[in-house]
Amino acid sequence: MTTDRDAERALDDLLAGRLRTGVYQWRAPVPTAWATVGEPDWRDRAAKAGWRTFTVDAGRVRDGDGFLKLCGEAFDLPEWYGENWDALQDCLTDLSWAPARHGYLVLWERWTGLAEDDRKAFRTALDVFAEAVEWWRDTGTPMVVLVLPTPGVEVAGIPRLAPRPAPSEPAADTEPADTEPADDSGDDSGPDRRGDPGR
Repeated sequence: MTTDRDAERALDDLLAGRLRTGVYQWRAPVPTAWATVGEPDWRDRAAKAGWRTFTVDAGRVRDGDGFLKLCGEAFDLPEWYGENWDALQDCLTDLSWAPARHGYLVLWERWTGLAEDDRKAFRTALDVFAEAVEWWRDTGTPMVVLVLPTPGVEVAGIPRLAPRPAPSEPAADTEPADTEPADDSGDDSGPDRRGDPGR
C-alpha cells in the first residue's frame, strides 16, 4: 500500500540522488496532504532542489500527432521542432533552451486516452522518454519521467517509484529498476487494468 508519506519519501530520495533515474510510475500525494503537513507541492520541492520540471498533461490527447504537438508546448520546444518522434528525441536530448542545475523531472499525467486509442504512439512515447532518460543519466543533470497512474490502471513494464527502505525496513518487492524501451511484440504494451497499485 502506497501512502502519501511514501510518495513524498520517494520524491525526496529521487531528488537527493539516492534512487537511480528512470521512467517510473508514481502516485503523487494528493494536494490536501501537502497542505496538511505544510510542505510545498512536488514542483516547488523539485525546483528548490535545482530540478527543472515539466508537466505533460495528455488528458485531451488521443493519438500520436496530438501527443507530439502537446510535447512541443509542454517542453517549450524551439521553432525547428518538427512534431515527429525523431525531432522529439533530438529535443529531449538537447534542452539547451531549458537549463537545469541538477536535473529534469517530467510528470506525465492523464495518459490513458492515448494508451487506449493509439497504443503504438503510447509505447513510442515511453520509448522516447526512456531513451532520453538514458542519454542524461551519467550527466550532471539527469532526467526522470514520472508516469502518474490512473486508479485501477497500471502501465505494464514500468516500475513504481518507491522510497529506499530505511535500514530497519525490509526491501520492497519491486525495486526501482532501469527502464528499457518497451518490446512492442507482445500484447502487454498497453495499460494493465488491475487493482489500483497505490491504494
